[in-house]
Amino acid sequence: MKVRPNEPTPSGRVARRQPRDPPGSSDNTTPGQVLKIIATDRGSAADIPAWARDTDNELLGSHEDDGVFTYYVRKGAED
Repeated sequence: MKVRPNEPTPSGRVARRQPRDPPGSSDNTTPGQVLKIIATDRGSAADIPAWARDTDNELLGSHEDDGVFTYYVRKGAED
């Protein structure tokens, strides 16, 4: 059985994305594609830039508006 990230499993636990999976990614993302990531978690201000560095993705920019954080990340080359 395939469980989608962030959905409850039969045991009631929530499946989480693996650290290298870009937030909001799917199998049809390609290197060079720009992902728009929207978050409401203040921790994303540290997490998204760190994730981009650690996964060879490029953080193009970010901004915060009334507690909503928006990030633009260019997907890096496939491993």
